[in-house]
Amino acid sequence: MDMNNFTFKHEKDVKLLNEALKHADHHELTTEFVWSLVTHMKTYPNDPLEMAIDVALGDWDLDELDDNDYLG
Repeated sequence: MDMNNFTFKHEKDVKLLNEALKHADHHELTTEFVWSLVTHMKTYPNDPLEMAIDVALGDWDLDELDDNDYLG
């Protein structure tokens, strides 16, 4: 797999996930955030990643990211 092509194709999602992980790590909730994200994606596989990130951040009362405006 050409990782440069993959990253370019999904650049927005990769950047958003990176920011969410940094944000969760800042609050020492990385594992909890990832668990919520994976659980959401498993339960709602057709949801966009952006929405799943919002939900996972919300599960742990983390502020929404500025770049993630999926829900407004």
